[in-house]
Amino acid sequence: MVLCLLSAACLANEVADQPTAPYDKGEPAYDAEQIWLSGCSNFKSGMNEGDFAKWLRLENQVKAMPQIRRTAVVRLYMDGWDTARAMKGVINCKDFAKGRASDYASGIDIRQP
Repeated sequence: MVLCLLSAACLANEVADQPTAPYDKGEPAYDAEQIWLSGCSNFKSGMNEGDFAKWLRLENQVKAMPQIRRTAVVRLYMDGWDTARAMKGVINCKDFAKGRASDYASGIDIRQP
């Protein structure tokens, strides 16, 4: 029997052996809200700075959310961006995010298969 003391290698093996929690149905709703919020906030930041190209971070958002289908990330982010643009930046992104994201994700599973 091998005695495993508090070494980095031993701790790393213990962490690797533990199963990860499944990505349940409640988490995608939160993620969808955060994606939408990012699109909206990024538009407002770009408007404020006068540099929209710098603030359009769609590809970064796709990479940051590998657990969500790419199509869903693109649609949610761009809906946030386009909604803020349509309202000329006069929008409370946080107030709109939950409803818009919920409307998009209702009845569908946006998680990666």
